[in-house]
Amino acid sequence: MDVSEILKLLATLSIGLDDIDVTNPDDSDVVVFMRFINLAYFELLQATISESPIVVNLNEQLDCTNGVLSPTTQPIFIPKVIYNISTNYPLVGALEEDILKADPGLKQTGSPSKWYYANGVINVYPLTTSTVIPIPPNTIGGGFGVRYIPQPIPLVYNSPSSDILIPSLYQQILADGASYYVFQSETGFKDQNKMLSAQARWEDGKKKLFSYMKNISGKKILSTYSPV
Repeated sequence: MDVSEILKLLATLSIGLDDIDVTNPDDSDVVVFMRFINLAYFELLQATISESPIVVNLNEQLDCTNGVLSPTTQPIFIPKVIYNISTNYPLVGALEEDILKADPGLKQTGSPSKWYYANGVINVYPLTTSTVIPIPPNTIGGGFGVRYIPQPIPLVYNSPSSDILIPSLYQQILADGASYYVFQSETGFKDQNKMLSAQARWEDGKKKLFSYMKNISGKKILSTYSPV
C-alpha cells in the first residue's frame, strides 16, 4: 500500500480529513497528516525493526584509529555486531561509563574485546589502530566489521509501498494509528467514540504485526516489545 493510499484511507477514517481532496491534497494538508502517519510508523519500527525480515542490514569494513572506527556510510539505528575482521571475532558491547571507571584516561592498548557507541561513532577497547588496508609502519591489517540497521527515513506522500519497512499485509495499520493520533490532536474533532474505535483498531493491528514478527523471527518474544 503506497503512502498516498494510506492517506486516502486515513481520510475515510478521520473526521479531521473531511475537507481534504485526497486525489490532489495541497502541501499544507500533506505536511500535517504525514506527521501523524510517521508518528505511527516510527512507533511500529521501534518495536519491530530488529526482527523485521524486510529491513536491509548493512555490513561495512571500517578502519580504526586509536580505538575510534571510521564513520559508517549511513547513520546507525541499531548496531547488530562489531567484529575484528582479521580474527572474525565478535566484540562485546559495553557502556562507555563502565570503561572510563576502570581506565578514565583511555590509556590501555591491545587487542580490543569490547565496543561502545560514543560521539556518534563506534569505539573499541582496548585501543588499537587497525586498517582494512595496512599502512606501514604503525598499523595492523584488518580493520573492523560493523553490521547494522541504518536510520529509517521518514515517509513522504509519494513513498511507494516498497519503501515502508513493514510487510505490505500490515501497512494499513498506519492509517489506524494515524487516525487515532488525529483524534487526540487539535487537528481532528473531539469524538470520543471514533477515537476509541481508532484506538481499538490501532492496538489490534499492532498485536497482529508483533505476532507476525515474533513468528517470522523464530523468537518466543520480541526483544523490544511483546504484547502477545
